[in-house]
Amino acid sequence: MHTGMLHLHSTIALLVLLFLVFGIVRGAMGGNREAFGAIDKRITLLTLIFAHLQLLIGLYLWYTRMSGWGWDMGMIMREPGMRLLGVEHFTTMLIAIVLITVVRSRTKKMTEAKKQYRSMLIGYGIALLLVLIRIPWNQWSLIQ
Repeated sequence: MHTGMLHLHSTIALLVLLFLVFGIVRGAMGGNREAFGAIDKRITLLTLIFAHLQLLIGLYLWYTRMSGWGWDMGMIMREPGMRLLGVEHFTTMLIAIVLITVVRSRTKKMTEAKKQYRSMLIGYGIALLLVLIRIPWNQWSLIQ
């Protein structure tokens, strides 16, 4: 089951990356539009859904991995590979998902299209940067 969840986590990560890029492109191109369109609302919704699904699967994987390591934070912090997965990846991705959630919430509440697009561009841009710097590239099952 763990291997299946790991593959699902990798696949959904690809979808999150894809929707973040779509959102950034739409945010960059949307500054001159009259309204925040249905496609833009759908992008923010699907990004939110996939990010939260990714979080739930990631929490399962994190818990099972930490249980396997005996919750020994001293050992985890000494080992770079363990620290990456057990602390850095988890924390950074959680911050990125909070940003994705904030973008969805802000764009729903705002009425001015220019501000909605700017929020999407900046928020998703930062979230994408965070995701890209903390993906464990050497262990990502889609690359291997």
